[in-house]
This record gives sequence, C-alpha cells and structure tokens, in this order.
Amino acid sequence: MISKRCMNRFILVVMMLSGMLSTSYAATVLPDNNTKNEGGTVTLYDSTIPGYYKFIDVRYGFSIDFPRSFNRASMPTNGDGGTFSLSDGTAALSAWGGHNALDQTVEDVYQQVIKSAGGDIAYAVQEDDWYVVSWKTGGVITYEKGFVSAKYRNGFRLSYPESRKSEFNSIVENVNRSFVPGWKTGYKIWG
Repeated sequence: MISKRCMNRFILVVMMLSGMLSTSYAATVLPDNNTKNEGGTVTLYDSTIPGYYKFIDVRYGFSIDFPRSFNRASMPTNGDGGTFSLSDGTAALSAWGGHNALDQTVEDVYQQVIKSAGGDIAYAVQEDDWYVVSWKTGGVITYEKGFVSAKYRNGFRLSYPESRKSEFNSIVENVNRSFVPGWKTGYKIWG
C-alpha cells in the first residue's frame, strides 16, 4: 500500500515531468515550536510572476504564489497549508485548506471573519464562492481571501506593517490573483 505522502510526491513528479509544472525548488522549513515540527523541506515551483515562487498544497490541491523574499517557511504536520514569512518576521503569508465540516456557506464564513477581525475593517466583499476582508490592527494590515465549496474551504491571510503599505500593494495584488482553490486547480485533493 502506498502512503498518501508518497502518492502526493509521485503526482507532483509526474506533473513536473509532463511539463505541467516547471522547475522545483526545495526550501528549508524552519522548526515551528507551536506544532513541534522538526523542520525539513517544502517543494516550491517557478511562478509566472517574476521574483515569486509557486506553492502547491499536496493535500488540498490549492496553489498560491508569493515573493521569494518570504524565505522562511513553517509547515503543519497534517499538510493542510503553510506559512511563509520574511526572515525578520514583519510580514507573513499563511495559506490553508480544510474540509467544510460544518456545511458553512461563503456568507457564514465571511461574517465570521468580519466578527473576528479585531480591527478597523478597511475593505470587505463577498461573492458567489469567495470573500475578501482586510483590516488594520495596531499598525499591521491583514488581508484575507477565502473560497468556500460544499466540501472544502481554502484561504490565505497576508499580514504586513502599515508603514510598508505602498510596497505591499503590488504583493497583495499578485498573491490575490495567483491563489486558486484546490477544486479549481485540477490537482488531486487528498484531504
């Protein structure tokens, strides 16, 4: 019997060999004291955006691009996403996948995020299967986008200093545009 981890790696190798993905990079995953993750590597791919990597979650199949300057990674042991951050810790991108175990609608999740934001809401919009909420708390801007389907939830959250807002405007735009939930990527969802 082949383990899920081996199967996921096999699928990514086949995709790379077939030209669906380009060059891969092994980035070091730093230990995460909260989850007792002992480190390791995470596979990243070329992005069509210059100066960015593409991350494909092997469990939930979502993909997201992020700046190469986000050179620290923390990966949960259950494989449901990851966090990438600047080495000084001032900015971080967390991306996740999960089951929609509570049968929530996009409206339910959207309202939940607004209630829990804990800051001044700067922007909020909800559409058929996605939402975006951005807020400011204590000099930090947080931008969250999420997709909700009948079976799954995928999302990301990008936080950065308000003092670097002009620098991060294009980063938010690029990350937002690149994010594709697992059920829309065509990659196998193992979650």
